[in-house]
Amino acid sequence: MRKVFTVTIALFMVIGAVLIVIFDKEFETTLSILTIKQNYQRLMTEGEKLSLTVYLSSEDSFMTDMNNIDSMYLFDNENEIEVGLSKISYLDYKEKYQDIDYFAYVIDINFSVVSISDFILELENAYLEIHYLNTEVIDLEIGDIYLNFADYVNPSYIDIDRMFGLYKTTEFEYLSAVILGMNNFTGMDIIIKKIETGNKEISLDLKHSIILSDIPDYQADIDDLLGYNYDAMSLTEATDGININENSILCIPLLYGNELTRINRFPLIITYLYNQTEYRYYMDDFQFNSLVLGLEANSGRIREFVYHY
Repeated sequence: MRKVFTVTIALFMVIGAVLIVIFDKEFETTLSILTIKQNYQRLMTEGEKLSLTVYLSSEDSFMTDMNNIDSMYLFDNENEIEVGLSKISYLDYKEKYQDIDYFAYVIDINFSVVSISDFILELENAYLEIHYLNTEVIDLEIGDIYLNFADYVNPSYIDIDRMFGLYKTTEFEYLSAVILGMNNFTGMDIIIKKIETGNKEISLDLKHSIILSDIPDYQADIDDLLGYNYDAMSLTEATDGININENSILCIPLLYGNELTRINRFPLIITYLYNQTEYRYYMDDFQFNSLVLGLEANSGRIREFVYHY
């Protein structure tokens, strides 16, 4: 009798343990947060915000409630800066990715927490770190950041009155060249020494730039304009610059560092020589086109953070 009773108790314990495991698995909850690694280059004006898109596997989560957030930081392996939260907005956009529905949100951050002036914030492989009031912390990988907070005034020697991009298509459409309509107001020679974007993945190839007689069609092919097949992944030699002695239309090919990538927005910082003195012309970040908002189109750059409730 005692043996039967002992076996019965053991059987109930085993069943109870199995039920506990099943119960825990049934109510175990995870939240997947996806980001798309991008390059953020901006000439930051006073009060300007930086917008970051994230995708959540739940439409209703405490993660996107501003009242639950205590503080936020941008950081990489070497630097960290505290940032402010302006707002979190649902984009009214949902996409299925790997059989999971994801909801798109935009996090607008500001730089009012710390005093920034005449400063360049450069972060490589940066993360957005969010601290919540319940002591939870999440780190979202967002990409490379170049934010120029410099106070600048452009001398009235040159100006840009036209700018657009040319594209080529491989597996996807990428920016192949920049067309600039540049005005020279001096009546003298001006030498364009270099053009920077703040993006380490690309450079504007002045060595192979040409001056056009007419404004090209926005669907023009860079190879047709140059007269040969341009290799956007090749190394290029340094150049002494481009001589601009009158109003000119420049066609400047783009060089990509490690791989062809989707890039649609960056500023221009033009260093030029006039009357043996070096100057800089700043053009605020220009959006050449709208990147496809979607996970499938950017699957190679997706990063995931999984939160377990």
